[in-house]
Amino acid sequence: MSILGHEGTLTIGSEVTRIRDLTLSLTASEVDITTRADDGWRARRAGLLEWGAEFELLAVSGDVVWDSLENAFTAGTSLTATIADNLSHSVSGTVYVTSFTRNEPLDGAVTANVTLVGAAKPTIA
Repeated sequence: MSILGHEGTLTIGSEVTRIRDLTLSLTASEVDITTRADDGWRARRAGLLEWGAEFELLAVSGDVVWDSLENAFTAGTSLTATIADNLSHSVSGTVYVTSFTRNEPLDGAVTANVTLVGAAKPTIA
């Protein structure tokens, strides 16, 4: 069974319903462990792990979520976020807003591109 993107959720205090194209990233840095014994081939392994998310948020007058994200960005305060799909897979933890880019197209809705970065190890279920 396919997992449909529109069935996933982002929760920051409450479910954020006016988002588009959410991307969750779980990544590891690359650690070079090459030695002369590797016969001219570079040897690597996974290093430090990190996680985060990027999404587009549609602006709506009086939106509490928009305000909390913008305030967290300007104040440098953390939020708790949970990203889940419809099959009970989720990633949750403390995040910081590292980018809050407001888009005001001439022929379209006002949106913000938001980047969240994990503050520490998330809970993955």
